[in-house]
Amino acid sequence: MLALMLVAPSVFAASAWPATTDVEIGAGVVAEPSGAVVHNNQLWVVSDNGYLAAMNFDGTEQRTWYLGGDLEAIATPDTEGDILMIGVENPDSIYEFNTASESLTGNSWSLTSYMTGSDNAGLEALTYANGLYYAGLQATGEVFVFDLLDAGSVSHVATIASPAGLSDFSGAHFDGEHFYFVYDSSSYLGVYTVDSYQTPSTFAFVEDYQLAGDSQEGIALSGSAIYIAEDSGEIWSYDGFIVAEEETAEETEEVVEEEEVIEEEIEETEEVVPDYTTIDSHVFDTANEVIEVWHASGDMYTIDYRANKRTRVVYLESNTMIAVLNGRFLRVFKEGELIYERWLPRRR
Repeated sequence: MLALMLVAPSVFAASAWPATTDVEIGAGVVAEPSGAVVHNNQLWVVSDNGYLAAMNFDGTEQRTWYLGGDLEAIATPDTEGDILMIGVENPDSIYEFNTASESLTGNSWSLTSYMTGSDNAGLEALTYANGLYYAGLQATGEVFVFDLLDAGSVSHVATIASPAGLSDFSGAHFDGEHFYFVYDSSSYLGVYTVDSYQTPSTFAFVEDYQLAGDSQEGIALSGSAIYIAEDSGEIWSYDGFIVAEEETAEETEEVVEEEEVIEEEIEETEEVVPDYTTIDSHVFDTANEVIEVWHASGDMYTIDYRANKRTRVVYLESNTMIAVLNGRFLRVFKEGELIYERWLPRRR
């Protein structure tokens, strides 16, 4: 059971593409779309032949600017401000663009001291999260985290191995909670959280999807709409995309609330502190959807579960711990206390 906690996401199959409708909105606006971001209620896209483009979400009112260079990624520190950050593949660097003046500001940051790929496998993905920029290196799939300072100065915060274990990293998006990373040769979209926004060191797998289309190099989300820029020259809008863990978060909140009620009831009693040291047995109460955990002392506590989901129970550490896998929700209890919980991805 504990081994399930340590299984790499590569052993799980990617989920089917969940979006419902698909509309091609940007045919011909730029030759090779390679990065996308939502900014000021429009979709902005860069092309590796040096163009920046903006359009409405339905593809109307298209505008383009020629900036030059091998433009592969785009991000913004403020979705309603004036600043866009343009990622250049070779040499690996970031340029600042002002949407109000519709021109480059002259500010730029060289990243070649930290990340360098071949001419066609360098910086390919870029997104902004809580004060830091996350840049993806196409050659290795690594994520390089930077703080971009004044006067072109760069603070290298972290280098994190490819969270999907794949190279050909091609697109990135952060929605305020989750990172969405695209790998175009695999048509793979992985969803992750990071351990720390101040000192990131590892990504935790949440969910993955098999992307529609091919040669996907840019990704942006707005509500339930997801936009994919394909290097073949197309920009697709998909609706009905369910943001990862939306339902899972609600279910987790329900479980936490129920556990808080149980804890309050225990605190309000004047009974002797129960002894939950050694587990003797457990009983499924399907009517009330609880598992009664009985101990050698005769004391008992309950663990809530969903009876309509497959449930497995395993005793650990010489019967001092109990692990409950209810559907894909794994929890571990020791001496009556929850010490570990997570949602497991779907298995291959």
